[in-house]
Amino acid sequence: MITARGTDINLIPQFQKPREMILEAARDADVVITVSGALKKSLVEIGAEEKKITVLRNGVDLELFSPLDRNLAWQQMAVDGYVIASVGNLIPEKGMI
Repeated sequence: MITARGTDINLIPQFQKPREMILEAARDADVVITVSGALKKSLVEIGAEEKKITVLRNGVDLELFSPLDRNLAWQQMAVDGYVIASVGNLIPEKGMI
């Protein structure tokens, strides 16, 4: 089993030798895991076998990370107005730009 998590599929395969190595690893693996449908699509587009690829999104520990009272959080951060927050790489595939 191997996993695809982002740059390994979105950037590195632009170069011939690394792409060949990635495809060889995908070919030799029994299972390929990606953390998003977009990564699966990209992997298939560069030549990986679609039936081997399963999407398993990253999980979150909901006991450790849970929503706080919004008003209290805004007071603690001294926020006034609208706020949009995102964690991740700001790339088109994530739908942010």
